[in-house]
Amino acid sequence: MRQGDPESVHKMRVATRRLRSSLKTFKRSFPGFDEVAPELKWLADLLGEVRDGQVQKGKLLAGVEESGDQFTEVAARIRQHLDDQVERGRTALAEALESERYLALLDRIDRLSDLPGNGEPTPIRRAAKSLAKADGLLDQALADGADAELHDARKAYKRARYAVEVFAGGAGKPGKQLVNALTDLQDVLGAHQDSVVARELLHELGPDNFWFGVLWARQEQVGKDTYAELPVVVESSRKKSLRKWLA
Repeated sequence: MRQGDPESVHKMRVATRRLRSSLKTFKRSFPGFDEVAPELKWLADLLGEVRDGQVQKGKLLAGVEESGDQFTEVAARIRQHLDDQVERGRTALAEALESERYLALLDRIDRLSDLPGNGEPTPIRRAAKSLAKADGLLDQALADGADAELHDARKAYKRARYAVEVFAGGAGKPGKQLVNALTDLQDVLGAHQDSVVARELLHELGPDNFWFGVLWARQEQVGKDTYAELPVVVESSRKKSLRKWLA
């Protein structure tokens, strides 16, 4: 990541989120979680500033430059805005990784394994509860038709998947299939959220520009398409045959 590899930024962000999520889910086993939680979020946010700009640039510019000369100015404005965002994020991240704050975070994480925790008598239940919570959030989001609630459900499913993965290896084929089904569901929710963020950005950059409006409409259609995909991936993720080992 320090060498500027975009994929490494993504991997470090995922690793940071996974660590924070897993520690929170099983916090009885890691009583030092409250000490590191805000710092892990700080690091994840710094990584996100870089990664989000990279993702949006790829999605918004895909096919735009090949759509005709009328999109030349639009593409240039989008590219400049996101390049500036990524560069600012890289600068802030590079400074953070050389800071005493980051080094202190690493030391705190090292100490977590030495702290005496109460442990979980049946830790797999934490994973099951995390998944049930995500199910409830998604059901409410679909009932309300609210994009913000869908985003919250997506984050909850990410936490639940991380928790399920802790035990999936011992569950054989159903465990692997459940992780895959949750990944598919999370991906669809993620694509939907990306379209929401893209529309917000397009409105910010070109509220009075017709061609920005065309791109906004395309992203609106992406949002509708991904929303329509949800029933299928939800049903697949809730098959009793995939979840019974969590009971």
